[in-house]
Amino acid sequence: MKTLSLFLLASILTISCSSNDDSKPEPLPNPVPTENIWKLDNYNYARRVSNQSTSVQGNFTIVNIDSNIATANSPYTNCNLVITFNTSSIGDYTVKTQNTMFTNSTLKYMHIRCQIASGNGTGAVYDSTDSNIMANVALENGKFIITIPNGAILTRTSNDGMVNPPNNFTLTAQKVQ
Repeated sequence: MKTLSLFLLASILTISCSSNDDSKPEPLPNPVPTENIWKLDNYNYARRVSNQSTSVQGNFTIVNIDSNIATANSPYTNCNLVITFNTSSIGDYTVKTQNTMFTNSTLKYMHIRCQIASGNGTGAVYDSTDSNIMANVALENGKFIITIPNGAILTRTSNDGMVNPPNNFTLTAQKVQ
């Protein structure tokens, strides 16, 4: 389990969530796309890059999605999602904590980690809580696609210098991959 936790941490650190880009943030395109978008409360994000991998320990699939850095979400200019689920099958998964998912590795559970960044080098990390919220996993062109329509609660688990980040966010996602 330590190996998988280290793998998840390495995944988050691999994709940078902060930017020293001083250019003015751009809003989402109009019309807003209907895929590869997600919301943290009222903050909107669109995918910039995505990596998908299966861990070597157990049957865990990890989808790592980084937002477009040019968003108008001051002070949360960037958002990285790491979505882990414990089988390689499509269908509905229940959103849980990382510990619950690891402990029940044969059940269709999903853990979500979100790292937000301010653009000035500060950030905060949020993790999913044990819930009955359902997320759907589909497979298209060899890539897993996740939809979270009903809002999964993410609770702040660490803060790296961000001023007054909220304790919780509600995450919804539309066909992110």
